[in-house]
Amino acid sequence: MRARAALTQEQLAEKADIDRSQVQRIENGTSSPTVETATRLKRSLRCSWKELLAGLD
Repeated sequence: MRARAALTQEQLAEKADIDRSQVQRIENGTSSPTVETATRLKRSLRCSWKELLAGLD
């Protein structure tokens, strides 16, 4: 999702108001986002829940 939006991890983290390392852990599958974090990512990426959750697989 992030790459399709042409954002770096740092840019997405800034837009979502979360730490870049958290974005990295979520992308690597070593951490799962909270509902609040997932909501922030969804808004920042301007995608649907379905698209976001498919991208987390």
